[in-house]
This record gives sequence, structure tokens and C-alpha cells, in this order.
Amino acid sequence: MNFAKLFRLYEASPGFDKLSPRSKQAYVYCSKRLEDELGKEDVSNLRRSTFLAMQARLRHRPALVNLMTRVASVTMSYGVDMDIIPANPVAGLKSLKIGSHVRWEPDEVRKVTAIS
Repeated sequence: MNFAKLFRLYEASPGFDKLSPRSKQAYVYCSKRLEDELGKEDVSNLRRSTFLAMQARLRHRPALVNLMTRVASVTMSYGVDMDIIPANPVAGLKSLKIGSHVRWEPDEVRKVTAIS
């Protein structure tokens, strides 16, 4: 069974039903990205190194990588719970660091746009 099929099973589960509509949308988006990354590889053959390599390839988009890692972990945990795979290779993978964001004050925005 490949990742796409496993995600479809998870998508039909009560765990997925409990997610907010926005989270469901994000999970489906990430599952498609994961399908692209993982291809048709059987989930029983996926290793921790597979996901670490994915994180490294996409490190320029840390927020996306972190969400994809979360979706992969939840999906693989579902596979463990359903006796499809013996262990979750994504469990415990560290998130990538994300830069900080500082909200600009309206007067700062006016100053910058006035210069342009």
C-alpha cells in the first residue's frame, strides 16, 4: 500500500473527521505534496531517512515541511493502529526552525509606502 492509499484510509477515519475544516484542507494539500515526494513506494518500505531527505530537500519552506511532517506522522500512526505497518518512521522527527515575524505598525507601513 502506498502513502496515497493510506492517507485515503485515514481521511475516512473518525480522527480525520474531528479536524477543523481548515485543518482538513491543509492535510489534503500536504498529502498530495507527500504523494509527489514519496511516489508509489510501499509504506512498509519507507524509512526515517526518507523523511529526513524530504525535509532537507524542502528546507527553504520550513513551515510547509513541518506541516508535511505532521501529516505524514499522523497518517503513518494510523497505519500502525490499523496493523498496516509495524512502526511509524516519522514519529519524533524534529521540526525545522521557522523565522520570526514582526507585525508592522500602520505608521511604519505609511512611511515605507510614501518613499516608494
